[in-house]
Amino acid sequence: MTKKYRTFVNCQLGRTFKDVGDTISDEQFTTNRHWYGCEIPQGVMLLTAAIDTQDDRIEIDVCGWGIGFERWGIQYLIIAGHPNARDVTDQVDALLNRVWIREDGAQLIIARLVWDSGGHYTDDVYDYCRKRQARGVYAIHGGTDYRAPLVGAESKALRKGIQTSFFTLGVNVGKDRVFDSLQTKEVGPGFCHWPLDPNMADKITPRGYNDTYFAQLTSEHRVQHLTRGRRHTVWQPKRKGLRNEAWDLMVYNLAAVLILGGATYLEAVAAQQPAAGQTHAPALPVSAGRRVYSSGIR
Repeated sequence: MTKKYRTFVNCQLGRTFKDVGDTISDEQFTTNRHWYGCEIPQGVMLLTAAIDTQDDRIEIDVCGWGIGFERWGIQYLIIAGHPNARDVTDQVDALLNRVWIREDGAQLIIARLVWDSGGHYTDDVYDYCRKRQARGVYAIHGGTDYRAPLVGAESKALRKGIQTSFFTLGVNVGKDRVFDSLQTKEVGPGFCHWPLDPNMADKITPRGYNDTYFAQLTSEHRVQHLTRGRRHTVWQPKRKGLRNEAWDLMVYNLAAVLILGGATYLEAVAAQQPAAGQTHAPALPVSAGRRVYSSGIR
């Protein structure tokens, strides 16, 4: 497109010029993904979880992390019901309390869980997260500033006279980072792995990484805008009605690691890893009497 045409669209038609840019190919997840064949691979040093809120369900993605933000998809769950329903929050509690066994025998728990507080259940999400903040649970909210960093400073929300900690996310920047990670072709820093087996170790519980999941990872494209003479890019659905929960949850899990401390935290966790053949490392104190190593290994 010519510069004159962009000017025509902006000035004469009064619309924002959009130029279709980067997107994720469907073939990305059939020809270029690394499969792993155990419940929790050796390279996973800590676990995070992220929750997307819908009116009739919540969707949860549990991710494993290694040095350089290498990522493993561990389990994707969809829990039907209103986000404030007792049976729904009980299942989230069970996920928080679960002990995951790595292939070398090390025991991991979820080090940080973040829950999207947008939508019609903000107060309920705040209430859940506030009561479990000592366990590493935080509310998050997607911001509208396309230039904002993925994780802003911790903020306090005052609802009904009660303060709750939350983080505002620069979702657009986060999607840029996830996109770059999904384009990484060599196993190592930034690379994304998914499980070979469609079920967990019990051979019954689904992992959740099915065709619908991967379709959601390709549901948006990066579009170039020219607004008031300034060019920038944002992520938008390829067409109206496409679901993108999996795509958003990739961003939320990355935010969870950054809230923990990002690359510095990952390096500290790596230093606490048990030696080969061992399942224990020097313990770090944690509340509720649990012995957890680096908030990720116990």
